Amino acid sequence: YTVTDRQSNRHLGSNVKIRRNNDLYKAFVGAKGNEDTILPGKIYFVNNGSADSETYNWEFSKFKKYKGAFDETLNYRTGDVIYLDDPNGSLYTAKTNLVPKPFDINDWIENSEFIDYVGFIPNNTGTVVINDSVDYSTILNQELLETFGSSFDVSDNGEVLVARVTYLDKPSAVVVYRNIDGLYQLSQTIGTGDDSTNIVDSTVTGFATKVAISGNGMFIAVNEPLNDTVRANEGRVLIYKQINGIFELIDTLENANYLKNEQFATEIDFDGERLAVYAKNADSIIDTTYDNNTTTFDLEFTNFAYTNLNQGSVYVYDNLVGEFLLSQKLMAADNTIPDFGKRMMLKKNNIYFSNASKVVDEDENN
Repeated sequence: YTVTDRQSNRHLGSNVKIRRNNDLYKAFVGAKGNEDTILPGKIYFVNNGSADSETYNWEFSKFKKYKGAFDETLNYRTGDVIYLDDPNGSLYTAKTNLVPKPFDINDWIENSEFIDYVGFIPNNTGTVVINDSVDYSTILNQELLETFGSSFDVSDNGEVLVARVTYLDKPSAVVVYRNIDGLYQLSQTIGTGDDSTNIVDSTVTGFATKVAISGNGMFIAVNEPLNDTVRANEGRVLIYKQINGIFELIDTLENANYLKNEQFATEIDFDGERLAVYAKNADSIIDTTYDNNTTTFDLEFTNFAYTNLNQGSVYVYDNLVGEFLLSQKLMAADNTIPDFGKRMMLKKNNIYFSNASKVVDEDENN
C-alpha cells in the first residue's frame, strides 16, 4: 500500500491493528513519521467489506464517491459527494449528473449524516464539516503537534480508538476518537502527562508511552513507567472507566513492593477483561533443577531457587466488576531469557512472548 500524501520518513505500517465489526474488517495503520512538528504521525484506515453502501477490498476507507471541495469546472455524477466551504462547512450529494457550472443548491442535497471524507486521523486537510452533532472541539489541535499515535489501541469492534499525543509546548495527553457514521472524530482528551517532550528519560514519567483499551471499549489503561510515587522510576498504570460516555480516572495500579527503578508498566496490553503489565527491571525467582530435573527433594516439597536480577516479569490483572486485581506474576523459566515480557501479546486466555535475544548455549541442540 501507498498513501496519497506519501512522504519520505512517514514510516507507514509502524503499528498495525485489525478489527472486525459485523461484515466489515478495518485495518488501523500507524505511520509514526519523524515524531517532530514537521512529520508528527498519522493513523490511516483500510476497509475490507461493506461500508456506506460501498464495497471495499482492503482499500483506504475514504468514501469512494467523495470528490473533495466543489469545483465549478468539473463534471459530477449522481451520488457524488462534495464539500462546500459555506459558513459551517457542509457535505452535499448530487441529485443528478451535472456539467461544469457554478454551485446551484437545487442540484444538491445536504448530507444529514457523516461519511469518511478524510481516511485518516488527525484531519490536517483543512476541510472540516460542522453540523448540529459536531463542533470544532472534535478536531485535534495540531499547532506544534510533535507526535500522534506513537502508541495507540482500538476496541474489539473498532468503534473507539485511543492514542498518545505530544506537543512541543504543552503536556502530553491521551486522545479518544469515536466512529460516527464511519468518520473518526475526537471525543475526549484524558490525562495530563509530561511537559512538552516525546523523549523518555529520568526527567519525565513516560506518561502514555503505551496506551491500551479493553475489548468492550469501557476501560483505558495508560502507563507511567518512570513515575516516582514512592521510589524513583518505580512506575504505575492509570485506569480510566467510561462513565456516562466520559472516561474518568478510577484506579491506579502499582507494584506493592515499590522497587526502585523497576519501571513497572514499561509495556501494557489489554484484551477482554484482562490486563498484562510488563515491569522492565523486575527480578525473576527461578527454581534450580538437578540432573535434568530428575532429582527432587522431599517428594518435590522442597525447592531451591535463585534470583535473576532485572530480568523482567509480567503482572496479570483481572477485571472483577470494575476492580483490577492482581491474579498472577509471570517470570522467565530460566536465566537465558533477557527482557522477559518486553515483547508480549495478550489474546483471550493466552499471553504470547517473543524474545529475539535469548542466550543459547553452544552445546544446545537447535
